[in-house]
Amino acid sequence: RLNGTTTAFIGYAYVETDLIGAPDTREHRIWQQLSFRALGDGKGVTITGRSRLEQRFMEGSRDMGLRFRQQIRLTAPLTGKMRLVGWGEAFVALDDTRWGQRSGFDRLRTFAGAAIPLGKALSLEPGYMNEYIRLRGENRMNHIASVTVNAVF
Repeated sequence: RLNGTTTAFIGYAYVETDLIGAPDTREHRIWQQLSFRALGDGKGVTITGRSRLEQRFMEGSRDMGLRFRQQIRLTAPLTGKMRLVGWGEAFVALDDTRWGQRSGFDRLRTFAGAAIPLGKALSLEPGYMNEYIRLRGENRMNHIASVTVNAVF
């Protein structure tokens, strides 16, 4: 925690993707992240942001892909302790790789749903996510029923 409204993180993610009509991929990501509150106090209407830089390594390739992700999130009181949640996250690839990453705009995710507290440090966020993905051929739009569990430690 850098201060009362800003936190810095580092992390690792293993991402296995089952592609239709293509071989599955296994990716290792190392990432650095800055989360910050831009407006509000977390009780009323609040806007937060998350900036993330990822170093992406695909199994079977020596190329490293760099990608930047920026999320802007709005929450607002709904009823009782429930909150309305909406966010957008843009993904921008910073380089080209032999395994297929192309520099430039990569994808955009948008979400609308609710945050339902399950305890003091646990909440459930069901909702709808739309994901637009730029591909080499025809671009794709995914419609996703999303449920996220958030825990604060």
